[in-house]
Amino acid sequence: LKFLKCFVMSLPAILPSACGRDPFATPPPPPPEVKQRPAPPIGNFNYLALPDAVRSEVLRCIVGELLTYAGFREVSPEVEKLRILCSEIRTQIDNEVLTLSCDDVFLGPGCTDMQVRRWEWVLEKVFQKHRWLRYAKLCISKRPCLDGLLERSLLPSGVQCEFALECELKLGEVRQLLSKFDVQKLNFAAPADGTGEVDEVPDVQPAGLFPSMRHLCVRGPVTAPGVQGLIRQCPSLSCLQIVDNKQFGASVVAGENFSSLSLIGLSSLPDDSFSQIVAQCPNLVSLCISKCRLARVRICSPKLESLAITHCRQFVDECVSEIVASTGCPNLRFLDLSGSKGLVHPLIASSSLETIRVVHCPQVTDNAITQMFEGCTRLLSVNLLQSTIEIPTFASHTLEVLELATCQKLTDSAVTQLLRSCDALKYLDLGHCCQLQEPVFKHHRLEQILLTFCVNLKEASALMLLEECPQLRYVELAVCMFDMQAFKKKAPDNCEVIVNFGF
Repeated sequence: LKFLKCFVMSLPAILPSACGRDPFATPPPPPPEVKQRPAPPIGNFNYLALPDAVRSEVLRCIVGELLTYAGFREVSPEVEKLRILCSEIRTQIDNEVLTLSCDDVFLGPGCTDMQVRRWEWVLEKVFQKHRWLRYAKLCISKRPCLDGLLERSLLPSGVQCEFALECELKLGEVRQLLSKFDVQKLNFAAPADGTGEVDEVPDVQPAGLFPSMRHLCVRGPVTAPGVQGLIRQCPSLSCLQIVDNKQFGASVVAGENFSSLSLIGLSSLPDDSFSQIVAQCPNLVSLCISKCRLARVRICSPKLESLAITHCRQFVDECVSEIVASTGCPNLRFLDLSGSKGLVHPLIASSSLETIRVVHCPQVTDNAITQMFEGCTRLLSVNLLQSTIEIPTFASHTLEVLELATCQKLTDSAVTQLLRSCDALKYLDLGHCCQLQEPVFKHHRLEQILLTFCVNLKEASALMLLEECPQLRYVELAVCMFDMQAFKKKAPDNCEVIVNFGF
């Protein structure tokens, strides 16, 4: 029914497009001497009775980029639903896919030249058969397959590409790949021995050679001049990822086009360089710093909405407070501090934050969590997995998701209090909270709760869920010291109870 509804709504805009006119163009005004008659009402249409050209336009308008191949002969789940819904257009869907996604994993570790040639032949045949293909996602791990792409034109012109390359590439080969195909996204690894750019002279390479590049991920030891030269040749680059590079410098990243930046495993980069990088990218919306020896960093970015500083064990509390302040990142909506084990009492107070992750931070105190809930008035989701909190005060009228799994010191009073003070809560994870015995489970909006491995939980407290939580739809139990199967039988029909490791 959704398919037919979308079709009927889309048909008036599609029919002009099928006849060669712009569907969004303003129709010319009628002559002054002729009165314009009202358009007749839209009647019932038979999709299968439409001409093939019109049907193709309708199909592409409704499905768009969802037409995606996974491998060579399988379609995505979204398209499979359409194929099942209307078997008469199954062949048309298969013949008019827009995106091809494939890899060379099936060739095995020791692939022969014949197998590589067979892979190339199949790839060419797919593009010849499906003339509507407009985008190709290729994951290549075998060097012979990559050499075949560089030596022979296996992809037709006009097809945009996305490459994830597990085999090592030199910068000269990267430029050759970008010159040969219309590459939108590229993820490649430089040679581990540092020979990735011995034949490169980045300064003499002309700028703006590859205007289609949007996303670049560089893994491995590429020097700063090499990365800088590659960035200079991609003027439309908006997303940059640098991974496991000890030769990276702050002068590499500078530009107003960058909206997303990830710096992972840059162990030799000093704190001042991180601050300099952020200052050189004023339009950042997303920033990720992970597995770096970062202690203090200054981040003042009014447009930043997502910040992840993870697995930086030397990161200090004062920096967190400065970042989330109104003078730092006033529009921050997502904050991830997972794995920053040096945090003890970070002051997190922001009126814009909606999602906070403080996972694997064992030293964070109860008082810090209490102040976080008091200072963040728009929270929607909080994850405190594997923390040592005992009796913090949870109070939020907007919080919907709270994950407290493996908080093994969490007390009954803390859970009872959070259910009273978080009236919008819908999802609660208390898995592996071994100290819980008789919390008061009473909430009028709670829909899902996980109580796996709450080994000391009393049956009377669990039964309270079924009586005092009218919106409850899902309960998950495991290794609770009462008859979990009997509890399952007492649950109402509209509440699903999952019992794992039952006795």
